[in-house]
Amino acid sequence: MKLTDNIYLVGGGEPDLIFTDQMDCNIYLIRSEEFYILVDAGGGQAVDKIIENIRGHGIDLKEIEWLLLTHAHGDHAAGSGLLKEWLPNLKVAISYEVSEWLRSGDEKAISLDKGRASGMYPDEFKFLPCPVDLEVRDGQKLKLSNLTFEILSTPGHCKGHVSYLVHDQGKSILFAGDAIFPEGKILLQDIWDCDLHQSMRSVERLAALKADHLFAGHRQPILDEAASHFKIATDRIASVVAPWNLF
Repeated sequence: MKLTDNIYLVGGGEPDLIFTDQMDCNIYLIRSEEFYILVDAGGGQAVDKIIENIRGHGIDLKEIEWLLLTHAHGDHAAGSGLLKEWLPNLKVAISYEVSEWLRSGDEKAISLDKGRASGMYPDEFKFLPCPVDLEVRDGQKLKLSNLTFEILSTPGHCKGHVSYLVHDQGKSILFAGDAIFPEGKILLQDIWDCDLHQSMRSVERLAALKADHLFAGHRQPILDEAASHFKIATDRIASVVAPWNLF
């Protein structure tokens, strides 16, 4: 699915949008002047369908050179190693805070055990190890061909969550992962590294960017009036009233 002149949606778990597998987040493919860049990898259960979608746009797999991961949860990162097998020139970037989890396939660190127990992930779901080529940090500017991606630390949903801001064709585009979703929603889970206060701070930080497009890890990509979705979230945050302080 073509979203803009240079951005495609090539995988996801939304039946009314694009469906490769229910364990897949939204998987974006960005065209630069020299090569292509993926944002997030999906769950690895239907990599062949993702590849089919990429080829359907007439793209040579050898031209895909980067995979930028927003975080290490299974639905976003478990497909990384399998994508590397399909894409011979692929390099993988993820936050330095969780890079070792991806290298080792640390299922406990990403709370996959809880995910299986709750039924979110099937028993047979595996998080395979994947080499990491680049560890990214908050504030870093990653220049890939003619595009420069700003790395934004956006914890709350989980440890090591980052978002990517890039400008293309006069528009600012935010790849927000699971930091914020359409209609100003967030996703809190009963896992060790999920933190409501951090999530609210991350939402406020992203809202201040005033991005034109919001491409989240799930649900419909927002091409128009992205600011209105951020406003819903920040208005809700502003309405939270803390109890009076004792002193």
